[in-house]
Amino acid sequence: MATSTGYQMPASFMVQERYGFYRQFQELACEDLFNRQSELVHLEQDVRHLLKQDQSSGSAKEEKMHGFDWKRLSASAQRRSKSNHWAKRLEIRDKIKEYYQSILLYRKVFSLPHPKE
Repeated sequence: MATSTGYQMPASFMVQERYGFYRQFQELACEDLFNRQSELVHLEQDVRHLLKQDQSSGSAKEEKMHGFDWKRLSASAQRRSKSNHWAKRLEIRDKIKEYYQSILLYRKVFSLPHPKE
């Protein structure tokens, strides 16, 4: 049998002994979640600002309804409305999905058994 080198030796041991140990990078994962939260906070502020703009007296009637009627909001993209409210909502939707998927994945990784002593 050839001599194992590099990662082959620990990999072989882990497979034969059914012994897994991997760094979970918990600090980096938490930092990533904080960054994702911060990004969502800024997007939330953006959309609140857009709602205020839509409600302002100079806005068209359709735009004033963006906070109450998703159909009008989504149709605003087709009407090439001045407001980019719908695009911001879609961006938030994607970011929230990524954020929730990250939370679930990190939770799953963090629950893996720790190495035996």
